[in-house]
Amino acid sequence: MATYSCIQGIGTLAGEGNIGDDPLLAGNGIHLRAGSPCIDAGSPLGKFDGQVDIDGEPREVGQFVDIGVDEFLDTDEDSLPDWWEQSHFGSPTAGTPSADPDNDGRENLAEYGGDTNPFVSPQIYHVDLAGDDGWDGLTPAWDGEHGPKSTIRAGIAVADPREGDVVIVAPGTYTGDGNRDLDFLGKAMTVRSMNPDDPEVVAATVIDCEGTDAVPHRAFRFQSLEGPDSVVAGFTITGGYAIAGGAVSCSFASPTLTNCRIVGNSAGNSGGGIYNASTSRPALVHCTFIGNSAGVRGGGMCNSGSSPTVTGCTFSGNSAGISGGGGVCNSGSSPTFTNCSFNGNSAGSGGGMRNGGGSPTLVSCAFVGNSGNFNGGGMSNTGSSPTLTNCILWSNSDTGGMGESAQILGPSPIVTYSCIQGLDALAGDGNIGDDPVFMRSPDLGLDGVWGTEDDDYGDLRLTAGSPAIDGGDPSVSLQPGETDLDGHARVLCGRVDMGAYEFGIGDFDCDSSVDLDDYALWAECLTGVDGGPYADGCEAFDFDFDLHVDLIDFAAFQVLLE
Repeated sequence: MATYSCIQGIGTLAGEGNIGDDPLLAGNGIHLRAGSPCIDAGSPLGKFDGQVDIDGEPREVGQFVDIGVDEFLDTDEDSLPDWWEQSHFGSPTAGTPSADPDNDGRENLAEYGGDTNPFVSPQIYHVDLAGDDGWDGLTPAWDGEHGPKSTIRAGIAVADPREGDVVIVAPGTYTGDGNRDLDFLGKAMTVRSMNPDDPEVVAATVIDCEGTDAVPHRAFRFQSLEGPDSVVAGFTITGGYAIAGGAVSCSFASPTLTNCRIVGNSAGNSGGGIYNASTSRPALVHCTFIGNSAGVRGGGMCNSGSSPTVTGCTFSGNSAGISGGGGVCNSGSSPTFTNCSFNGNSAGSGGGMRNGGGSPTLVSCAFVGNSGNFNGGGMSNTGSSPTLTNCILWSNSDTGGMGESAQILGPSPIVTYSCIQGLDALAGDGNIGDDPVFMRSPDLGLDGVWGTEDDDYGDLRLTAGSPAIDGGDPSVSLQPGETDLDGHARVLCGRVDMGAYEFGIGDFDCDSSVDLDDYALWAECLTGVDGGPYADGCEAFDFDFDLHVDLIDFAAFQVLLE
């Protein structure tokens, strides 16, 4: 019998005093953070006189005892508990939440939340194919005393478990046992290429898992409660094979993957690219999933009882078996996809996405040129109620053709301000059925089959005059700094567009045409490298998204002049 306890996924144990809310634990998984629902939530009938918690502090502080082994005691009410301030600053009231003693960019409050030392800065370690695992990893090349590790696993091994250390991997193709089946072991750390923001560096920094059905290998497995501070950035991951999660697997973990290319991996069952299970909530940002496959479901990604946040990602040419979800399969999951593109994926059902249970949310996404061997070329839903806003579903196909059900199939999707080919039953608030007029429509090639070499997935950017321009939800709520799939401002010319790309770069006067009238206005936005950020509205000329309008942008602008 459980009472006055905090239980993840609480179901049949819901009863007297039990809760299922996030306990808001610090990084060590033991101590409570300010605002935890476990504070003062223990049994009001207990007798705790003379008892102490795990830190030797009184067991009952406040109205009632706290749930768990830690009693949250914060004398000065600054959200830093007494024991932590005493341990690091010599007094239970000496720490300042906003201070950063080690100048590592993390304030004391974040240091406590992550269970890190406020006086220890993160260390950088280096990995290079020319290195040696016997070296300390402290320099990018051997200097007579220090030198890089030669495998990624060796770099991970020397990193501090909690201090946010960084492992920088030099360009090259990394193979073998030291560079696959990698495990962060719960460490809050970053493993990245030399420049995750440079596509050429990402393409040149490769983890080739060399996995097969007989000898399976993947790149990363997260299984130790890793959180958002466990980061993989700027790699091309290929050649992975596993039963579930050919390239990456997450179980009870929520890491961050950013600027990664997941290419040519496969799974015997689920998640050719990545498999997320057991309440995992990873964040995937600006990643591409290309040519991955799964024997059963989720060629690019499979989510089972997990709800990742996926932003600015592309799923192209992935495939899955009869259970569906060539791009993504969601089973009992409620992920969020924002500014994502699904094109040229294929599966038995739900070529772009298959949803079974859960309530996925999709905002400003495009499903184009996906195919279902049976039904739901773009998206198929069973027992699921996804919400789609500002999306485009076009040129998706199944055995019934390219009508509305081939774009999105299912009894209860909630679709608003979206462009849907064959619009019929989903006609509603802001939805249209007109051709979105892409720069280049997708083409199956001469063989008429997606996933083969002659496919052309098209250019899903909008052209002047597209009905999708300024067709998105006028009341949409954007995240600070939110961009489209190109990295440009998500709203140009006053109202968000439908789809993953925002039209308007170069269109300063917002007349849906890039012409000499815009050219005349260009000089007003010119800042140069040292001129400071541009004035409001000049983002239409910032082609490289560096907050300056300069000659580099002008060169790109000239290409668009009509």
